[in-house]
Amino acid sequence: MEKILEENTRMKQEIEVLEMIKSQNDALKDHMHQIASKSDEQRVQLANLTKENMDLKSKLSPQDSAAAAAENPMDPIIKGFEATITELRSENQKLEESLKKAREDLSAEKKKAAAEIEAAKASATATSPTTATTTTAAAAATASAGLAIKSWWGTTTSKPATPTPAPAAANAANSSTTALPSVPSTEVSKLEEKLKAANAEIEKLKTQVSTLEAISTASPSSNTNLSQESAHTSAQVDELKKKHTDEIAALQAEIESLKTQLQQAQTGSKDQNSTIQKSLQDTKDALEKANGDLKVLTQKFDESQLQAQRAKDLESQLSKLNSDLDQTKKLLEASKGNW
Repeated sequence: MEKILEENTRMKQEIEVLEMIKSQNDALKDHMHQIASKSDEQRVQLANLTKENMDLKSKLSPQDSAAAAAENPMDPIIKGFEATITELRSENQKLEESLKKAREDLSAEKKKAAAEIEAAKASATATSPTTATTTTAAAAATASAGLAIKSWWGTTTSKPATPTPAPAAANAANSSTTALPSVPSTEVSKLEEKLKAANAEIEKLKTQVSTLEAISTASPSSNTNLSQESAHTSAQVDELKKKHTDEIAALQAEIESLKTQLQQAQTGSKDQNSTIQKSLQDTKDALEKANGDLKVLTQKFDESQLQAQRAKDLESQLSKLNSDLDQTKKLLEASKGNW
């Protein structure tokens, strides 16, 4: 009887321990359910973050959206940003080279026009009559006409050189080294055509001067015709002088306008580049933050998986303890019946 009572006491203690273990297992079950629900919430958050990353990626680099499912969600977007930056730098370099070439061509045309004007001046000065060959009235008229032509070349050829647009073009070329949009070829072509027209007018004027000198040398007796021709030529010279001055002023105004457009384009390009860089930096920061959140959620998900596995192990232990408890109860009932 004492042995049975001791065994009964021991079994009661075991039952109390098993009930305590069962209560602990129930608490673990509740905790496991909480972990599972939290894991589901985190899984939903992870899916939402992944969707947001995919949407952002499709907006910024559509060419990589097709292969996004098989890749890391962050890598294609970063590669797209790098490709965009490389393309912008390449385009910036091309624009800078195009602008530099256009400026060099414009400066060369201006220098060429100035050289042709100086050559025409030197040629007219060298071919103008310097001494009187006879003492007749016709010789005097010829000498006065030659002096008038020489005086025009000596006083007016220096004036167009002052407002020549070559220094403005040089200043425009040296004023900035930042990449700018290329100058339209139509504008350069218009300037070249106007320079060619001015050169043609100069050649025409040189021909008229040579004709006048030939007439004055070959026919010294025709004073009336020579005077009329001199007056007509002087009027044409004045008209051409005014026309050339207006054309040079117009060319200078166009060059200043082009310079202003280039400066505005420079400012716009800088603002656009800064805006793009800021947008890229913001997007990169957002992606890095999303990547960090994704890593944290992944770690939490792994931890929840471990806790779920641990809960399963505890549940199996609980079922085993319940089985032992049932067996102990049966033994206790059997011992009570024998007692």
